[in-house]
Formats: sequence, structure tokens, C-alpha cells
Amino acid sequence: MNDLVLGAAGLLVTCALGVLSWIQWSTSEKATARQREKEESARSRQRDVELTRWGNSVIELMAELEAECFPLAASAKSRSHVVETLAWRASALVDQGRLFFPNIGASDKSSGDRIGLLDEVIRATYVAQYVAAGRTEVDGKLLRAHVYSARKRFIKSLQERTRPALYEVNDSETGVRVPLDPRDWPQPSFERRVI
Repeated sequence: MNDLVLGAAGLLVTCALGVLSWIQWSTSEKATARQREKEESARSRQRDVELTRWGNSVIELMAELEAECFPLAASAKSRSHVVETLAWRASALVDQGRLFFPNIGASDKSSGDRIGLLDEVIRATYVAQYVAAGRTEVDGKLLRAHVYSARKRFIKSLQERTRPALYEVNDSETGVRVPLDPRDWPQPSFERRVI
């Protein structure tokens, strides 16, 4: 009888140790999974930051290129050395964009096709190269309009890609049309003191 009690006690202890081991393993696995999830979330946030930084650089370049294609100031002229710099910067931004957006359908036999978002940056590169070379077959005003349109398409496409990271806005936050001519604006609601 004593052996039976000892056997039952041993079995009970073994089962208890097995349950404790399973609980410890399960807790450890959950902690590891939570840690992996935190690390992935941090990498995703960092990727969003870097993508936003890259996108901002593209937007700034395109805005500067617009001004160089057809300066609005009557006395301003496009400066080919500035546009040449914009051309190589735009080319570099295309390659940097490939770090975020690899080619679609790439294989051992084909480099694949680039994502449409990068087409807009390529347009800026080509316009900058065209202007830097001193070519005048296409009107600067038209080139400016092409770059402006490419910038708008780029922004829309980038927003679609980063939609989960964008702030949520509702209809009550809709802006109003701002007239182009400041003379058509309402009087300022705040006065700035001049000392």
C-alpha cells in the first residue's frame, strides 16, 4: 500500500511538474511573440519615417524644378547648373525609391517593371535633364505644368501607400477654396504688432 501511495504521489508530482513546465513554456512563447510584434511594429514605424522623409525630398525637388522650368518672377531665368543638380538628385531619388518599392515581377530573366509611383519621379528626372541640356523645343510653361501634375500624382500615390499611417480627418475639417489673388481674401482677423 505504501508503494502505491508513493507511486501515486510520484505521478502527481510528475504531472504537476509537467503542467508547470507547460505554463512556463507557454508564457515564454507569448512573451517572445509580444517582443517580436513590438520589434516588427518599431521597424514598420521606422520604415514609415524613412518613406515620409524620402517622399518629402521628392516633393521639394519637384517644387524647385517647377520654378526652374518657368520662373514666375519676370527677371528670373532658369539656371542650367541648378537644374543639372536637380537632375542628378531626381535620379538618385528614383534609386532610393527602389529601396522601398522593388520592381514588380522581377526574376532571374527580367528586371521587372517599376511601380507607377516612381514614374512620376522619373518624369522629374527627364524634365530636369531636358532643361539642363538647354533644350527649348518644349515651352517652359508646359514643362512646369508637367512637373506640377507629376508632383500631384506622386503625392496622391504616396498617400494611398501610407494611408494607415495618415491622420484620420472628417468632413467638418474640410478647407475652403483660397483665392489666388490675396486682394480677394477677407480682412485678417489678427493684427500683428510692429514694434
